Amino acid sequence: MARSVIRGSLIGAVFFFNVCVSCASATYPWNFGLNFGMYYPSLANDSYVQIYDKDGCFQYDIKAGMSLLHENLYFNFGFLNMSKSGETVYMPPVNGEWFRTGNDSKLEIRNIYLEASYISDISSKFLLHISPSFGYFTLDETIEATSEQKAIGMSSKESSEDGLSLKLKAGLMYKIYEFLTAGSLCVNFDAGYEFVPGILGKSGISKYYGEDNFGGPFIAIGISFFSDL
Repeated sequence: MARSVIRGSLIGAVFFFNVCVSCASATYPWNFGLNFGMYYPSLANDSYVQIYDKDGCFQYDIKAGMSLLHENLYFNFGFLNMSKSGETVYMPPVNGEWFRTGNDSKLEIRNIYLEASYISDISSKFLLHISPSFGYFTLDETIEATSEQKAIGMSSKESSEDGLSLKLKAGLMYKIYEFLTAGSLCVNFDAGYEFVPGILGKSGISKYYGEDNFGGPFIAIGISFFSDL
């Protein structure tokens, strides 16, 4: 179910971007962006660090949108992806200590979101943006069987959870190039916090710790093109 929703949303994102491009010479200003960053699920810290250590998740996202209702207000449709590898642990802990099972665990996270971004000029080159968003968040985990387990017919296990997310983001943009005809190429530095309630806590280590929210802070750097800045 989750994968079919993601495929359909990606098709929608491609269509939406084409609409944005077609609007470049029309009434509505448009933009397109690509971001890279790190995300740390601090609201699920206890369960996360036992399997995936203390490092955050690498993330990237791509988005496109148009300026509507107000010249400084953009509505963007985007897709974000994160991944992380670790090793599962035996349940429950022994005398407070967790022991590794030898089974590799791979986490794949996707977020399809709608963002409202308000952009304000600070100077001729610097701009400030505030960008809240909500989205559809999916979390897929694959636990790989060891070679010994495969030898006796055991296979890898897959699980999937989904839910809604709320993201609060702000950042600074800098115009690195202004085109003669129209538009500007910008580099952006962002930070924010995301909430993903109810996606954890149903089983396993997150249930043991009573953690149901995969939310946490993130930082990102990216590049964007705006047709009217």
